[in-house]
Amino acid sequence: MYLEALERGLVSMVGSIAAAYPAITAVLAVTFLGERLGLVNGAGIAIIITSMVALSLVQSGRASGSGMSRAALCIWGLGGIFIKMALEGLPLMGYLGLYVFVLPPVAFAFLRQKGATREVLFPRYTVPIIGAIVVAEL
Repeated sequence: MYLEALERGLVSMVGSIAAAYPAITAVLAVTFLGERLGLVNGAGIAIIITSMVALSLVQSGRASGSGMSRAALCIWGLGGIFIKMALEGLPLMGYLGLYVFVLPPVAFAFLRQKGATREVLFPRYTVPIIGAIVVAEL
């Protein structure tokens, strides 16, 4: 969802909205995991969510992608709860090792849905591709 939003909208808006995902995670952690937040933390989360909604509404008329940004925010926020639950049953390295099995099929399905050609799915290893691999590994 984040990549789709980046393709459709302004990176300044998409990045700002999607970066607020910890607020959604915190709300869900309080709701589903029974975690407690202090007054300052709760106020901060409320301000983040309010700001994100206002930012996306202001930008919705100027650039497409805001709806996708809100969806990415919610999905990433929900993901935080599942990550916490997974880490309770798996060691960190075991959890991170699962990315090798999850990300390629998800990326492949996403690109196929967009009508990507073989060249897009299996590019030559150019300098930008090598740079992207290094950044992903870091």
